[in-house]
Amino acid sequence: MAWEISRNSKKCIDCEIDFNENDEFFSGISEDGEEFVRKDYCCPCWNDETKDKSQVFSFWKSKVPEKEKPSRPPIDTEAILSLFLKLEDEDESRSKINLRYVLALYLIRKRALKMKPAQTSEGKNTLDLYCPSEGRDIEVNYLDLTAEEIEDTTNEVKRLLDTRDFSLG
Repeated sequence: MAWEISRNSKKCIDCEIDFNENDEFFSGISEDGEEFVRKDYCCPCWNDETKDKSQVFSFWKSKVPEKEKPSRPPIDTEAILSLFLKLEDEDESRSKINLRYVLALYLIRKRALKMKPAQTSEGKNTLDLYCPSEGRDIEVNYLDLTAEEIEDTTNEVKRLLDTRDFSLG
């Protein structure tokens, strides 16, 4: 035989006060005819000495969980790919080369770019990639970034993602 017991009622059955985030409350199971019924009580009502708890079959203390913090909006991988492709035609400033490299790593992780098998070529310091949406190969300079360049590039990526400002000016 399966018993169906309701979820918490979000308010005290006696005083009808709403339970808020982090509030503690008691839940009691009692028989009502041939079924079990759950009743939730705020702590003051549960601890009331005049309350008859003889019908309570089982009880426990709970706490209302904190509300989940809203998650950040998802990053638009297609917009990042578009920015990455725009950077291909830009001047060769070190900061834009760094940004393009970091975006390439992100896009590889999101499978918007695929790494091609490594080809042995001495002195070649590039990542050979394939872009399925464009149907073409792309070459990106492989970089060994300094700590300062990592910080600057990270800040630039955050700025672009936070503002969704994909202008390159």
